[in-house]
Order: sequence, then C-alpha cells, then structure tokens
Amino acid sequence: MRYLLIDTCNDRSVIACFEQSQLLFVHYLPIGKDHSKFLMPQLEAALQTLPFSFTELNFIAVAVGPGSYTGIRVGVSVAQALAYSWNIPLIGFPSLIGYVLTEENIPFLSIIDAKLGGVYFQKGCLHKQGYSWISPPKVSSLELFVSTLEPCTYFVTPKASPIAEKIRGIDPNKEYIWQEKNPDVRAIAEYVQKAHQEGLSQPPGRLNLLYLREWS
Repeated sequence: MRYLLIDTCNDRSVIACFEQSQLLFVHYLPIGKDHSKFLMPQLEAALQTLPFSFTELNFIAVAVGPGSYTGIRVGVSVAQALAYSWNIPLIGFPSLIGYVLTEENIPFLSIIDAKLGGVYFQKGCLHKQGYSWISPPKVSSLELFVSTLEPCTYFVTPKASPIAEKIRGIDPNKEYIWQEKNPDVRAIAEYVQKAHQEGLSQPPGRLNLLYLREWS
C-alpha cells in the first residue's frame, strides 16, 4: 500500500508519502496561507525522490477540512487533479486528526480557530492500540464550547495564541495546557490506513468537504 498525503487546511500544511507504515518523505510547507505558491513545487520535487514511479501509488489521502476555505480548496483540487491523472482513488480525512498528543491515556482536544467567535474541535485519546476519536469534528461558538467542555485540559492546535486569548476572555479562571504543532503525519496515516482497509476510498469527484457552518 503506497499513498500520498496532502493537508493544506490550515496555516501549518504538510505533504507526505507512505509505503505501508514506512514514511518515505515528509515536507512541511512554510507557515502561512500561500498554499498555492508552495504546494506544487514542493510536491513535484518530493515525488522525484520516491524509489518507485508515482503512477504506482494506490491512492491519495487529502484533508477535507475543517479549516480555511481557500486552504481546503487548494489541497483538494490538487489531490483531485492528480487522482484523475493517475487514475487512482481518494480518501478524505478530517484535518483535526493531525493535532494530537503523543502521550497515552490523556484525553485531549484537537482545536482550530473557526473565526467569527467559534472553534472547530474534536476530542481524542491515544491508547496502546492507537488513537480513538470520541466525537466527529464539530464547530461551536466559544460561549457554548466553554460552558459544555468536559474536563479536558490539553489542547493541541496549529496556532494557539488567538484561540487561547479568546477562551481566556470567556473563562479567565480555567487553565489549559496548549501544544502548538505541525500535523502529525503518523497519526493521520493510522486513520487513513484504517479507512483504506474499510473500503472508504472514493472516486475523485465524490469527496465531502467539512466546512461545518452550523454551530453545535
């Protein structure tokens, strides 16, 4: 099983390639929103390093949101174009599953700023068998998010300062532990490989994007 991974949903974007569980390359794009400027040149260069032809890839995994509207569209458009060209299927994955704690048995929230007073989030935990996701990706107003938050003090995000400041303004007496990091490609690979084994790959034109417009 050989596959390409693309995630451009947020400021921290990544491309990677796996053969089974072996990571063949990983490149993090420059932090920011210029995905269209950097994605194709870095992807083209990275594909040249593979020990096999890119036409031998089995599928492409691409983040379908939540995140920046433009970022989602850039990554998905490139993945769809390549999948059509190479005649291989796609697997869509939520961008939140890349923001994880690597310590076992500690519940955490993957969280992304949704702007306009809201957040995208998903609750997970790492066990010996791998990551478990307690809920699907959600979007919520900050007020509702804080008032209904289960005891969980670890937040993982691509960009902490704007969200932390907003939450502190609503709930100044609560202390949270923030980790700001790049997407974890091995956590994504675990999710993607399970999806592939379960037969969840799709033709290029059938991806469902996670724009998540309605507050939960």
